[in-house]
Order: sequence, then structure tokens, then C-alpha cells
Amino acid sequence: MSNLNEITAADVEHSFGVATESGRFASLCNALLAAKAASAAVGYPALSEKPGADGSFDGEWTLSSDAGTVGGLAIPGWNVFQFKARSIAGQTRSQVVSKLKSSLKGAAIELTKRLSTANKNPSHYALFTNLQLGLATPTETAAGATLSKDREELEAAIRDGSPGDLAVTIIDAGNIAAELNANAALKLTYFAPGIATTWEDKWNAERATSGQDHLIPLIGRDDVLKECASWLADDAVRIIALDGANGMGKTRLALEATRVHRSRTTVVEAADEFERLPLAALAVAPVPRIFILEDPDADQAKRIATMVMAQPRLKLIITLPTRDKAPWFSANETGMKYHSLAPLERDPAAKLLKAANPNIDGSVADWIHQSAGGIPFVILNAAHYGNELRDKVGTLKQVLAQKFIARIEKEIGPEGVDALRLISPLQWTLVAGEKSELPTLAEIFRPNLAVPRILELIDRLARMGFAGRRGEYRTVTPPIFASALAENVFAAVPTIVRALFDRATDDGRRRLLERVVTLELSDVEPFWTHVFERCGANAEKVLAHAGMFHPLARANPLATARCLERNVAELVQIYSGHANSTAISHLTTATRELIYHDRTCAAGMRIMQVLAIGLPDGSADRHFHDAFVHWFYSFPLPYSERLDWLKRLLGSTNPAERQLGAEALEHATSIPHTMSGYEVTARRMGAAPVSRLWSEVHDYLEGIFSLRFQHLADSDRIIASSMAKGLTNALTRLADFLPPERTIKVLGAFMQLYRGGAVSAAPVDVRRLLEFTSSSYGEKQQRAEAQHRPRWDAPLAQLEIWRKEFDEGPFALRFKLAVARVHDWKEVEFEDRKMSANDMRARQLAREVITNPTLMTEELWQLSESPEAWTFHPFIAALCEYDAERKFLPLLEARAQRAAGERNLATYLVVLNQSDANLARARFDALALTLPKSALLAIMDMFRHPPEHRQLLRLWMAEKSVTPEAVGISLGRRSMDDVPPDELAAILEYVATDPNTDQQVIHVLSSYVYRDKPLPRELFPLALRLLKSIKCSNNVHYECSVVAVAISRTHKETAFALFHDQVTNIHSAANYPLDDHWDPLGRFKAHNFWEHLVATWPDDAYRALLGLKGIDFNEVSGPLLNLTKHREILFQLCKDVVAARFFAARLGGAQEGFFDLAYALLSLHPADAELRQALIVAAMSESFDQSFSADHFRQVVARLETRLKDTTTPTQHRSWLESARERALDGRREEERMWGTIDQRPDWD
Repeated sequence: MSNLNEITAADVEHSFGVATESGRFASLCNALLAAKAASAAVGYPALSEKPGADGSFDGEWTLSSDAGTVGGLAIPGWNVFQFKARSIAGQTRSQVVSKLKSSLKGAAIELTKRLSTANKNPSHYALFTNLQLGLATPTETAAGATLSKDREELEAAIRDGSPGDLAVTIIDAGNIAAELNANAALKLTYFAPGIATTWEDKWNAERATSGQDHLIPLIGRDDVLKECASWLADDAVRIIALDGANGMGKTRLALEATRVHRSRTTVVEAADEFERLPLAALAVAPVPRIFILEDPDADQAKRIATMVMAQPRLKLIITLPTRDKAPWFSANETGMKYHSLAPLERDPAAKLLKAANPNIDGSVADWIHQSAGGIPFVILNAAHYGNELRDKVGTLKQVLAQKFIARIEKEIGPEGVDALRLISPLQWTLVAGEKSELPTLAEIFRPNLAVPRILELIDRLARMGFAGRRGEYRTVTPPIFASALAENVFAAVPTIVRALFDRATDDGRRRLLERVVTLELSDVEPFWTHVFERCGANAEKVLAHAGMFHPLARANPLATARCLERNVAELVQIYSGHANSTAISHLTTATRELIYHDRTCAAGMRIMQVLAIGLPDGSADRHFHDAFVHWFYSFPLPYSERLDWLKRLLGSTNPAERQLGAEALEHATSIPHTMSGYEVTARRMGAAPVSRLWSEVHDYLEGIFSLRFQHLADSDRIIASSMAKGLTNALTRLADFLPPERTIKVLGAFMQLYRGGAVSAAPVDVRRLLEFTSSSYGEKQQRAEAQHRPRWDAPLAQLEIWRKEFDEGPFALRFKLAVARVHDWKEVEFEDRKMSANDMRARQLAREVITNPTLMTEELWQLSESPEAWTFHPFIAALCEYDAERKFLPLLEARAQRAAGERNLATYLVVLNQSDANLARARFDALALTLPKSALLAIMDMFRHPPEHRQLLRLWMAEKSVTPEAVGISLGRRSMDDVPPDELAAILEYVATDPNTDQQVIHVLSSYVYRDKPLPRELFPLALRLLKSIKCSNNVHYECSVVAVAISRTHKETAFALFHDQVTNIHSAANYPLDDHWDPLGRFKAHNFWEHLVATWPDDAYRALLGLKGIDFNEVSGPLLNLTKHREILFQLCKDVVAARFFAARLGGAQEGFFDLAYALLSLHPADAELRQALIVAAMSESFDQSFSADHFRQVVARLETRLKDTTTPTQHRSWLESARERALDGRREEERMWGTIDQRPDWD
């Protein structure tokens, strides 16, 4: 078709005279309005449409007062439109027109009511109809006969009841035909069936194909959708190429991107015919026409793109299966934009699945995600079946496989399918090197293909999205297609598959079994007999092939359970002799799979119990324990049977079984923060999740706590102790899981045991349990609706009764609560001042003791002196304030003769010094003659080492009558602030004579320079010696950096010399324990020293770093280079290529400014391959300590793709970005194989 035929009024009348065409007619009318608006330069109309009462469509458009008329179709103000298509089939035109007139009586008023809630009147009413109405004005013949009054009568009917100034326009078939003949693009869109169609028609076709009443929202493509929107708005962009494998959603994306432009969008259906059209005739509109062209061949895409590039009023969106079919022009061509659609990541894929079918259960959803490979088409097709997919998975596989096969045969031919079928039995197939598996596969399956030809075909299939790559391995994608092909192979040649298993390496067998997991093989398939004869005939063989049992447990759980249960006892014995931990780890993982499978749960539990008891390393214990945690609602073992299992273990005569039961019970009631996890990998779909009632969960929780209470009195003291350990903490979590009345029931049983002495819990722990539960229920009561709030009244009242037993109890109980490690900072008013509730209670207790000293029993005095008395200070301080007669001072002095009482006396004397300094000094002088020096040192510390105390300390040090360690302990944080540097140096040098006091000394030095003080030179020798020799715990690294920074504030050159020497010594030593010595570039905030140097003297710091070339110091805790503040300094230093390589190896791709500096370095040294590679490695880096998050490579890929999409990215560096992305994609594939992309719990929906 080289010319577009003229359209007649009869064509318009006929084409839209079908009831189903009313929506299409409205689309045409809107397109005409849009074209007129563009010509009149009044902006693109924001038309709204609403279905009319008679199946037609209504619309409106408001034009500003300064706009002109739009081709007689719209005027300034509020314009209302009606689009009415009518059929004349079986009727005369007069009859149809007459009915139209009747239906339009008062139409303007009715339309106004439908379209507007406000009381306003339209300026203009326009009727579009597909009927031929004749001339625009009534005309008479020479004899006086009227030719037509249709328009006049229609206008009158429309105006009926409307204001007299309402403008009315009628556009009939003839008017529409005239407009179409002046607009070739619209003529092509609406009157060239088989060649082109409208946006709406294509959208409706997509919806029909999806099998849904509506199309699922586009999910996971937000970035590319925004990108396409910006390209469509950019006049310079003429061609947009979207490539991706079949089912990626390219057409849907093109439609979504053009949704707001649908009036000027045409979807091409026949590329051959479109190519022969006079495109110049389509490019006459003021606003560019958009064409969507699906999957042309490469040559055709190039020709059409060239033609479009020559027409400034055309835009073209091409969808292509592979990037190599895109119409590449010059690398500098700005008029073309490309985007490759990748499979969806796990999160957006999950959102798409939920949007398509929110009722799919967890195991079906997991299977879909594993099988779809992130391809939207597969996800949506699987979602269509919902939970019925368990019975119809074979149907789904075949439907999708046939579609994929047809696509491959169209593009490549039957050879392409043969190549994929050849590698489908293995999850991943090694295709290169001496160990390539292709020759073996070709020999076994005997296709008429040579290995080089197979490789060539697989490469082409990879570009089409049907083969995945990971290094030298290839796989069929999506996984569901691989499964369908492999099932075909197994069914056609089962004996050959067994031969493949025999000839494969152990790793190859595992990959074969991983594929079998995805197949629908019968449990009694001869293949299984063959496999278990070779791998599980006896315990020795099981251990030898342990790595295969994890996929076996997923592929055939029943046979695997029988094999392991038959051999597990012997396996434990063999393990004890051989200590093959890797093999046992594989078997433990396999057994865990059996536990969470409905048909093998009980057998798996029995096997895991034997492993947990028999394995000395405890590797199976956690897996066994996790089975009893209540929040695994879908765990196959019913709650009642879980409780019975625990009772059997604890009632056993076998001590090992009883101990295992106690551990499992403690685990189930004191649930740890982390569980053993569940590897994200391919699994069979399994049965539908088990439904549980909340009452079952509640009964189970009551049951396991009752069982724990029962065994508090167990005859086995170890078991009784484990039942008591952490019991109050375990009970605090009940409020989250049990209804309030049932929580109170459990707590009531506990309180009864506590009062009777059966529970040896600390009072503060019990009080904290009651306070936490009361607070939790109080918050829940406040959040509840008014009618439900009374539910919490009785439980809260009971909790208050129990709390009063503590708060209003005997003095000893209240004292124990007051000095315990509980911080109640709630502000209260007491004694005419504000203080914390902690301090108030301490002062109240002190008042009672002043009145009745006998309340402080020996037990309570010892408690106040013990490490458990965290808040003793407020009590002793208040006691001193109230003790006007100083009757407690002799008692405290006597008790200070023992080391435990020294801090109480020191506190008393410090408070006494504030009210009576002379008495405090006199008592200290007297005590100096009688108290142990350790007690006196503690008092000195509390007094912050005044001059007279330091004089006494110097005397003791000269006499060596105090140990260096005792002096070091007395130098508390900030207590030395006022000591002159020379005196402090002398004291610390004395302390440092004991090599075990290094950390005490560095602690004092870091406190001394608190708040950015420079380190006095008198302390330099000691500080430098310590920094080079000290062995550090975590916090000491930070304190070393504080001291080093303080040195730099005093003398820059000394600081840089220290940096050089320390880094050189640390990183040059063979097998040097990095974590044991202070490393200025290391972890635990040791890095702060370097950060200070580079912030204060950046040029000197980077040159100092360069001076360390040849030293490997890659394990650092943070970025060494500030790429935003120091880019110019680094750029100048990197003009030397050796320096550029050095710094490139110290960069991280997540750093702000990384890509800008990388581009600069690549521009400086474009031919240096070593630098280029170092920057690719840096782009992979995330955290500078070589650690990786579970989705590390996903984040790297996202960063690189953002840069590739960025239009400001220099063209010459795109190849480097693409190389880095390919490496990251390889890493992401491995990452997802190992970890998946989200954490999952077993059978958790």
C-alpha cells in the first residue's frame, strides 16, 4: 500500500455504525480535537471522557479566555462534547436521525448535570456523530422544497432548556471524513486495518490476551517509564528502542509510556506495509506523531528508523527481542535512545504477583518466583491459575514452552530448541575449557549438532533471553522453560538420563538433581532407584555423596527420608570417627528440608533428633530447636504433637534425650533474636499450607510454659537450672502473643511459684516483667476501640496488685529494687526540687534508715557494696545529707577496711566535703593511717586527685608501696583533668611499668585530651611508645586515635611520622594480627586519626598515603579518599599513572563522587588497562572492609544502570560502565543463587 485512499462520509458512517465501536469513535473524535488543538497552538487538550447513558461517550475541555477557537470545535470557556455513533443497519437514515433527535432533547442541560457538580453553564456544546446529515444550513429547491432540516432540528433539540447564547456545533460523517483526508496519520490509524491500529485498540487487545478483566498495574518499571516519558518530551529524541526477552513487557511499557499521548499514537501492525507508506505525509502535524513498531527484523528496523530520522515530526518506539537487532547509528547520535529490559528483581516481582492474585499462598508464590526468573509474562500466567497451580503446573509449563519454542523456531529454527534441550537436564552446564560438559551431552543425546554450532546457538539464545550466563556456565531461562524441556528429555529417553548421572562429576550430579527438583517426576520413577542405589545404599555411601542429599530432599523427600532414617545411627558413629563436618552439614541441611515437608516432617524430626543428640559439635541442635517455636504456624507438625514431643523427651530415661528436650523447651519459650534461617532455593510446590487456629497457638504457648514451670523442680539440677535461666525475660514476650486473660493465667502460675521460692529470680527482674506487661497492655488498651477497652481492665488491675507487692513491700525488698540496674529517669517533684524517680526512691529509703538504722542489715550493706548495686550512689549521698550527727561515718569507715566498702565511704566523704570540707579533710588524714591504700586510692579518685592527695600518691610511688595496677585503677575518667602534664606523666610512667596496664594508661590519656585538647609534649614519649605497642580491644582502637589526633594538634610532623611508621609496621608484618594492634587505617574507629589528617592537611595526607605504595592495606573501615572535597587535589596527584592506579585501588563504588573521579582518571590515562580494571573492581566495592550484604551485587548493578541511563554520562566511558555492569551481573546471579534477594522463613506466608 503506497497511498492512503480517500475517506468518504459513507466510510465513516459504516465503520463506526456498530455498537461495539462507540469507544473507538470517541477515540477518533478526541484525536481530531487533539490535532486541531495542536494546529491552533492552544496546547494539548486534557480531555476527560465519561460513558454516556446510552452507551456513547461524553467529554469536556476548558479553554482559557485568551485562547482562540479551535477549528470550530472548541471556543474559550467550558466546552462539552458528546460522541454518538449510530448504526443504520435495518433502518432508513431518516429513522436513525429521528431517534437521535429524540435522544438529544435537552442534551446540553443533561450533559452539564452529568459532567459538573458545580452550578455552571457550558460556553459551547459539540456533537460528533458518524451519521451523514447533509448540508450545514437548510437549503430549498427551486420548487421551494426543503432538502434537509436535520442539523437545525438537532440543534434545537440540544438547546432545549439551555441559555439562548449557548453555541452548538454538529460534526457529522462528512465533516469527519474531510478532517481525516487532511490528516494522513489519523487516516492510517483508524482506516488501515491490518496495517495500523489505535492505542486504545492495542490496549484492549493486550487486556484480552492477559485473560484479566483489567490489566495489572505496571510494576517494577518506574525508572524506565520516567526515562521514556522524558525522551518522548524531548524533541531531539526521535527513536526509542526497547529490547528484552520474550515476556519482559516491552509492548506494555510502550503503551504505558504513550498513555498520555494516545490521541497522537499509532500502533503499527504490518511493518512491511508501513515501510512502503509515504512517511512525509504522516509528519505534517505540528505535534510529532508517535508510532509503536513491534519486533521488526534487524534490516527492517534499520530502514524504518532511517526513514523516521528524516522526518522531524515523527517519533518511533521499536520493541526488539535483542539489542543486536536495534538500528545502531553513530555513537554520537543523540536522536536515538535505548533501554534493555531486565527480569524483575525479587521485590517488584513479588508485588506484581500479589497485584495479579493476592490470594496465592506462600509455597505457590515461592515456586512461581523460582520458576519465572523475574519475567512478568510468566508471573502473570502463573498467577492466573492461583493456588490451583498445584494441579495445573504441567499445563502451565506446556503452554509457556510452546510459546517460547515457537518464538525460537521463528528466529533461529528447530536447531535453537535442540541446543536448549541439550543443556536443560543440568541446572547449569559447563560449556568451555577442558572439563566442558557439552561433548558428553552431545554424545549421550546425539543431536545432529556439532559442539561449536551448539555454542553459537546458545550465544544467540542468550541474546534473546533464553539462555543465562555465569562465567563459563550456561542455563536455560526462564527456569520454567528449562523444566519443561528437561521433562521432555526425561520422558523421551529415561535410560540416557541415568547414563548422564553415572558419567557426571559429583558437582555435575548436584546440578542435575537441582534441575530434577523442578520436574514433576513420580516418587517411584526408575531414576530414583538408580540414584539411591549409588548414593544411599549404606551409611558410607551416604557420607561419600552427602552433597547430593539437599537437592534429593527437595526432589524426592519420601525416598530421602527413608534412606537417612535407615542410616542415621551409623552415620553418627562414622562421623565421630572421621569428623567429616562438611558431609554432616550437608545431611543436616537435607534433614531440615524433610522437617518442613508435610509428608516427611515426622521422619525428619526423628532423624534430626538423632543428629542433635549424636553430633558433638551441636550443628543439628538449632534446627531441631526451631521446630518448636510457636510462630511457625504452617509447620507441618501440629501444635499438640509438638508439645507431646517435648513431654516425651523430658520424660525419657535417656539423659541425652532429656537434655535435648530441656534445650528445645528453653528455645521455644525464650526465642532468640535470630533463627537458623532457610536457604532461598528451588523447591517443589508441596501441599497447601496447613491452617491453624489462634486457639491452638494459645494452648501451645500455655502448655510449653506450664511444662517449663513443672521442670523448675526437675531432679536433674542442670535441667532445673536451664528452666530457671532467663525465665522472666521469656515471660515478658507473652503480652505480644497471648490474649490478656491467658497471659495473666500464666503469670499467676509464675507468681505463685515465685512466692513459694520455687523460682530464684531477682526481685528487680520480676518487677520489670510486671511493669513491662502492664505498660504493653496499657498501650494496647489506649489504641483499642472504645467498646473493646474493658477487656484490659481486669488484667491491668491484677498486674497492679502484683506490682504493689514490690513497691509497698518490706524495706529489704524495696532496697534491692532501688539499687538494682534499673534506670527510671521519669522526672518527679520531691523535697521542693525535681529529680529522677530513681533518686527519689533512694532518698526515701535513706530517710527510713536515718530513723531506724537497724533496717540496714548486713545482707543489705553487702548488697550496696557489691557490683550488682548499680545505683548505690544516690542512697549513700542522701544518707550523708540526712546524717546530721555523722553516726554512719564510723560504720562506713570500718566497712572500708575491706575492699568492698571503699566506694560507699568515698561517696559519703565527697558529699561531706561539700558541706564540711574541714571534717572531710580531717577524716581522710586520719584514715590515711589506717585504711588500705587501695581504699584511699578510690577516695582520691572520687575527690579528683587534689594537690594534697597527689603529694601522698607521689610518696607511695617512691616507696613502691602501691602497685602500678592499683594506681591505674584509681585514675578514673576525667578525674585527672586538673593535674599538670608533668605530674600526670610521672604518674602514668609509674603505672606503665606494669605491662598489663597499657589500656588503663591510654584510657587516661584519651580522657585527658577530651574536647579537642592538644596533647602536652611532656606526654609525647609515653603516648608514642604506647601507640606502637599496645594490644587493643574494640574501644581501645578509638582511644588510640583520640590520642594520636591530640599529638597532631601539638606537632604535625610527629603525627605524620607516627602514621607512616604504624601503618608500615602493621601491614608489612607477616600474619600480623590486625585486630590486636592499633591500625590508623583499621576498624573499630581507629580510622578517626586518618580522617583528621586528611581533613586538616589533605595534600600532605594523600602524599603520605602514596608513600605507602607496596603495602597491602585494603582492609579498612571506611573510605580513605574524600572525593567531593578533594577531587582537584587527587586529580593533580593522579596525573602520574602509578598514583592513579594506587588511588583507584582505594576507591569504593558507593562513595559520593566516585563516578566523576573515575571518568576523570579514565580520561587522563585512556589506554591504561590496569587502571581500567582497578576502577571496575572499585565499582564492585561497597563497604571497604570486603564484607558483602546479601544483596550487594543488586545494589552495584542498580548504581551502574543509573549511570548508564544518565544522559550526562560521557559517551567515551559507557563501555567501561557496561563492562563493570556485566561483571556485577555475574556476581548478582551467583548472589541470588546462594542467598536469594529477600530473607524467608520456612512456610511463612
